[in-house]
Amino acid sequence: MAGIFDLHLLQAVEQGWSDIKNDDTAWAELFEGIDSSITTEWITELRSSDIDFAAAYRPDNTQLPAVFVTLDSDELEYQTLGFYTSETRADLSDSTTSTAKLDGFLTRETASLHIYAGNPEILRAIYVLIKGLVLSSLPWLVNHAKYHEIQFRGGSDLKPDRELYPEELGVVMREMRWSAVSTSRVGT
Repeated sequence: MAGIFDLHLLQAVEQGWSDIKNDDTAWAELFEGIDSSITTEWITELRSSDIDFAAAYRPDNTQLPAVFVTLDSDELEYQTLGFYTSETRADLSDSTTSTAKLDGFLTRETASLHIYAGNPEILRAIYVLIKGLVLSSLPWLVNHAKYHEIQFRGGSDLKPDRELYPEELGVVMREMRWSAVSTSRVGT
C-alpha cells in the first residue's frame, strides 16, 4: 500500500468538503469563537467558487481556490531482518512453496497539501477547513485505508506565490504537511 498516501489524503478532503460545504453547523464548529458574520462570508464565497482539488499541480485548468496534494517522501520506518516469515520453504523449485509470502516493512509517507487562493482570509479559512477534514477522516484513514499512524507535521506561513507574483494575480499560498505509517508487503 505504500506510495499512495497522497491519494488517500486527497480522497478524504474531497469527501469531507462535499459533506461539510452545505452544513452550516459543521462549518461553524470549525471556527469556534469567531463571529458568525465572518465565517458566513467565508462559506458563502467558498460555495460560490467551490474548491478545486487535485493530486498534482495543473496550471492549465486550475481555478482558485485550489488544493493540490503531493507525495513528498516514502521512507523506511522499520524492517524485519531478511523479510522472512516463519513459514517453511522446503523446496524452492516447487512453485507452490517458492512464492510463500514474505513479511513486509513499515514506511512513513509524507504528503503536502498546497493551498492557493486569491484572498488571504479565504486561504486561512481553507487551511482550518483542511485540517479539520483530515482530523475527522482519521477513523477512515486508519480503519479503511489501513494506516497505523497519522501525524500532522506542520504548515508553512501564508505567503504570496512568487511564481505568479509578476503576473499581478494576487495569489497567496500556504502548505500543510501530514505523514502516515503503513505496511508495505513483499510478495503480495
